[in-house]
Formats: sequence, structure tokens, C-alpha cells
Amino acid sequence: MCLRSQYLFKIVMFLLACGMFGGLKYPCHKFTEGFSLFRITHPLESEGPFAPPELTGKEKELLLQSLSQPFHYLSHGGQAYVFISQDEQYVLKFVKFQRLRIAPWIQKIPLPKTLLTKQLIKAQKKARILNKMYQSYDNAYRVFKEETAILYHHLQLTKDLKKSVVLFDKLGYRYDIDLDQYAFVVQKKGIPTDKLIKLLIQEGKVEEACLKLDQLIEFVLAAAKKGVDDQDIKFKANLGFIDNRVIQLDMGSLRINHQQQDRAIYLQKIHQAGIKFCGWLEKNAPQLVEHFVQSLEQLQKDSVDLDQA
Repeated sequence: MCLRSQYLFKIVMFLLACGMFGGLKYPCHKFTEGFSLFRITHPLESEGPFAPPELTGKEKELLLQSLSQPFHYLSHGGQAYVFISQDEQYVLKFVKFQRLRIAPWIQKIPLPKTLLTKQLIKAQKKARILNKMYQSYDNAYRVFKEETAILYHHLQLTKDLKKSVVLFDKLGYRYDIDLDQYAFVVQKKGIPTDKLIKLLIQEGKVEEACLKLDQLIEFVLAAAKKGVDDQDIKFKANLGFIDNRVIQLDMGSLRINHQQQDRAIYLQKIHQAGIKFCGWLEKNAPQLVEHFVQSLEQLQKDSVDLDQA
């Protein structure tokens, strides 16, 4: 076989190998919903503004108790992979870093100045996104702790937590995680609004479901009055319930913005989110639409009355 033929043969075999790897990678990615240790691994800063909160004795005892059990894969969102404790009382959220870092191989090859500039801009943008996420988790603990049911956030490298946790992915594979090395949040488990509303409707508890909708509106109003600006208000999935109270399930988009205390501004924002939620109600709980629309109209009336006062 001539050298050229050998060269072509190697290229073909390489492409076939890539195709086989890609073919295997896709179902694995699909079955695990993308979770892997690599995707939650990232060099953490040892110092900075997002140090883990100092806990009281009871708070630390509760945290260690919550982490002293296996966690099983539950779901994932745009910012985190979520695991639920074996007793189903807590969730452990690991930051998804795969979209927040530049591929290592790119950093190792020489690039033209224009491409290097683009990579630098991209890296700066990703750093800003990560910083905003960290700030949001920190806001959740400092300003919105009761409303988010957050127990703890760990966004910097530590040596004193000295706690490992057992994870099981969607396929049942086990991972033993040294929590000092990873960015994560611990939160009490709540039931999302959509699941609770569907359950109440199935049980014929329409009046109770209406009360839950009223609680949602009261919750976002109270949050805004505290200066908490949820930049991704979603009644359906980002809010939920523990026992009989509303909590903020998604903590990744909470900003402190005291202009939210301007009632006319935040009423309009809540109204827009409510209109989107009405679309879901029309398909899944049409008997609640009229009540919820009336509540939104009352919000608008309050806003108009305030402007005229």
C-alpha cells in the first residue's frame, strides 16, 4: 500500500471512529440528560465576594443532616443539574459549567488576532453570566432566604466543609462527590405550581386551587416590595409550594433592585408574567382562568388608581 493510500486509509478510519463515538455519545447524553462530573467541575476561586454563608449551630446541623443521605438525579434547567434527597425533602443543585467556559483545546492553539479577540470577548461574557448567577444565589440567601427555602450555597473553594455526598445519575451510576470542590446550592424541596394545580384539579379542589393562585400573586408582590427583582417570573415552574406557603424554586435570576418598589413598575411586570401563565391554565385548568384573570385585572386597576392618586 502506497503512502498516499495509507494516509487516506487512516483518515477514513479516523472519521469512522468519530462517527461511532458520536453515535454512542448521543444516547448516553440523552439517557443521562447531559449530566457528567466534567460538566459540574470547574476551578473555584478560594476568595471573593461569594464565600459560603456562616451557619449557626442548628443551621449547620440541618445542612449536614440533609447531605447525609444519597441524592438521585431529578432534572436539569439552564443553570443547574438537580438531585433529590432519598427522603425527598431536599434538592441539591450543581452549577452547569459546560456553557460557561472556553474549551481547553482552544486555549492551547495559536489564533489570529481577530479570533483571539473574539474568544476574549466570549470569555468575558461567560464570566459575567457566571457572576450574575452567583450573585443571584447569594441574594437568595441574604435577602430572600425564607422565600426560597435555601439552606446553603457553596460557590467558592473550601477545605473545611469536609463533607462528601453520594449521587446517582439517571442511569443509576454512583458518584462520590467531595463537596469542598464543587459549586452547589442546597434547598428544601417544593412542589412546582403546575404540578400542584393539576393535582388539586384532579381532586376536584377548585376553590383551594384559586386560593393558591391568589397566594402566588401575593408572593410576587411581597418580593417586589423587598426590592427582589425576579428577571424570569414564571408562575408555572419557577414558583412552587412547601406545605401551604409559596417559595421561589428557581433562584438563578434574582436581582436586588429597589426600583421594584415603584408599584406601577412591578405591577406591570407581574401582569405580563400572569398573562403567560393564563395560557397554561387555559389548557390544563380552564376552570381557574376567570378567577386568575380577575386577579390580574385587579392588579391593573390598582396600578391605574395609584397613577391617578
